[in-house]
Amino acid sequence: MATTAQALKNEVEKLDAEITEIKEVLKDLRQRQLRVARIMWADCLDKAALEFAAVAAHLEATEKALGWTSSMSELYVQLQTPHGPACISGKTVSEKAYALTMEQLLAARFTASPIPTAMLSIRNRITNRGTPNVFHLTGVPVICISSSTS
Repeated sequence: MATTAQALKNEVEKLDAEITEIKEVLKDLRQRQLRVARIMWADCLDKAALEFAAVAAHLEATEKALGWTSSMSELYVQLQTPHGPACISGKTVSEKAYALTMEQLLAARFTASPIPTAMLSIRNRITNRGTPNVFHLTGVPVICISSSTS
């Protein structure tokens, strides 16, 4: 009977060792999954930040054209992905703003750049109030410069 008990004890120890090993493998796989998820979310955040920078550049260029001081000079957004730029700063926005022409500033509309794709939900809430090329966004009329209202 002692031999049977020892054999069972040995089998239980082997199973415990295998269970511990499998738990470590599962823990390692979970960590890998989380690292991949973090990279995906960081990439999503960086893309949104770059779209934000494009809109900020349009705002800064418009303020400059009006003769105002830039409201973006203190801007700093740290990017998260290991590739590409490390941050978006006021300098980055100024460089983008400098490259914009007056026609680009006046041609901004809700169907194309510079409005970020993240703001499409806002675009979907815009209602045409019957006046060609005039839309209302939360009660404020927005005039489209282009001949198309789509």
